[in-house]
Amino acid sequence: MEAEAGGLEELTDEEMAALGKEELVRRLRREEAARLAALVSASSDALFMMDAHWTQMRQLTGMGAATDSFAPIERWMARHIPEPEHARVIAAVSEAVTGRQPLTLEHPVRREDGSLGWSLSRAVPLFDTDGRLHGWFGAATDITARRDAE
Repeated sequence: MEAEAGGLEELTDEEMAALGKEELVRRLRREEAARLAALVSASSDALFMMDAHWTQMRQLTGMGAATDSFAPIERWMARHIPEPEHARVIAAVSEAVTGRQPLTLEHPVRREDGSLGWSLSRAVPLFDTDGRLHGWFGAATDITARRDAE
């Protein structure tokens, strides 16, 4: 069908019915991936994923504050959070995990160049179809200029 060049919203009801459920799901996933890629490209935030208990980070893009990495980062806290802040960050993460609720936290962050900055980190829990928590998707905004002004 020629309508594949556009989005699913351009298909008629008859064209959607002819495609079948599996093809519609495949196209929807491809469109969702394209929208996420556009969001990542347009964002000035560092985007990341964490496992369910925050022991492993998978960074999608650092936007200059952190090195881009698609490989798992096991010691993310030691690498990115100054040691005096570890207890506060662990407490906030533990509260979010226990409550299965989004995390929002302002905290100091160690940049890849070794300098210290400030970040506003936000992460939402991701659940599977059975309601089990399987990870977190987050964004970190550089708020260093605002914190320095304060």
